[in-house]
Amino acid sequence: MKFFTALFVTGALASTVRRQESLISAIQAIQAATEASGEAIAAYNGEDSEFEAVQTASEGVRSAINSATETANGLSEITQDQALGLTAPLGELQAAAEVTVGSLIEKQSIFAENDDDDEVLAGLEMQQMAQQALTDAVVSKLPEALQQIGRESSQPAADLIQSALDAFAGAEGDTDEGGATPTESATESAAMPTESAAMPTESAAMPTETDDDAEMTPTATSPPVETYMGAASAQVVGLGAVAAAALVAVM
Repeated sequence: MKFFTALFVTGALASTVRRQESLISAIQAIQAATEASGEAIAAYNGEDSEFEAVQTASEGVRSAINSATETANGLSEITQDQALGLTAPLGELQAAAEVTVGSLIEKQSIFAENDDDDEVLAGLEMQQMAQQALTDAVVSKLPEALQQIGRESSQPAADLIQSALDAFAGAEGDTDEGGATPTESATESAAMPTESAAMPTESAAMPTETDDDAEMTPTATSPPVETYMGAASAQVVGLGAVAAAALVAVM
């Protein structure tokens, strides 16, 4: 009986190791796709064939993300020890993503000049959704006590793809016909304080128009209220053992 129990335990451990290795392989596949995407973006200079290469590479990244999500969903759990084993491949993925996203943002004007920026933006939005699905899958497999830390740890990768979205969405907004509206509103708003500023002068003159025997009561002016504009602290808790929770598939 002990022999069969030992076989069962050994088999279970081997299965766990294989699942962890498959998750590591999935991360490495995302990294490889990310690097290929970065190369395609770096080579893009406006030609249709170059843009097709960018699109194909981006689809490869999304495919790798979806595959990793399936792998994560197939896990029963991700223990703290298993998370430690994912730290190195996740760090390499993040580094590759930073290079690729940086290159993408640098090329934004070229994409715009060739009317390819809308398609890039749409692709980024799809990738962000795939990224979130992968994050949710991985975090759900962590021990409950570590899930919040896991989500916080995923924020840098989420911020990275958001920076690319902002770059392309912002540039698109600048070209809209209604782009002059904020300037006009700002001009009108800027003029209003001048009119309001004259009002205290008129009010200050009013006491001289009262009867002589009326008691003059000075008007008290409340000091301006200062609004605190200090930056809120948003420090993310660092925990190496939960680095796997940052398994966010970035560009």
